[in-house]
Amino acid sequence: MLRQWRHSYWDLRGNSARPVDVTIDVDDSQRRFSLLLKKGSGPASSLHIDLDEVGVRSLLDSRHGLADFATYVVAGARRYDVVLEEQPEPSQFPTHVTAQELDAGLAEQDVTLLRLRSYIEDGQRLLPPSRKNPVSARWWYADIDADTVARQLDRHNAYPIDLDATRGEQGVRFMVVMYRGKL
Repeated sequence: MLRQWRHSYWDLRGNSARPVDVTIDVDDSQRRFSLLLKKGSGPASSLHIDLDEVGVRSLLDSRHGLADFATYVVAGARRYDVVLEEQPEPSQFPTHVTAQELDAGLAEQDVTLLRLRSYIEDGQRLLPPSRKNPVSARWWYADIDADTVARQLDRHNAYPIDLDATRGEQGVRFMVVMYRGKL
């Protein structure tokens, strides 16, 4: 588990593992970060923490995209922790998107959904990073229970590419991105 950092970038070049996933637990007194590292070969990646939306967008270019991210609110402002990795296609990072807007945008732009995070701000909002690399058989679901996740995976004969859990008034709810086949 990683503790508070003073900088918005943590250099992992001296480590034999690369970051692939970040999670944060925020309460009134402190933030606790969890970082999943993977040994072995793979795209170069880096961790960037405590960014605003403009900071996240400034990291994305034609060679770097989002591998994972977490979002949270500190002192009334939305913040992001990002695992950035070298990718052949840039990531898109739409914010403040509703489920209907997400469906329309994915179909219109013909992009592959990478991750899905949800937060409540004036109704449910989704954060759906994506990139060009269309996959024909793809599905996503937000705000479902664990049994529904399992049923949808079976129904579509699909693999989960991303699974995120949140706890609310209805208990633990999930956001899942799935594909028939592996990316």
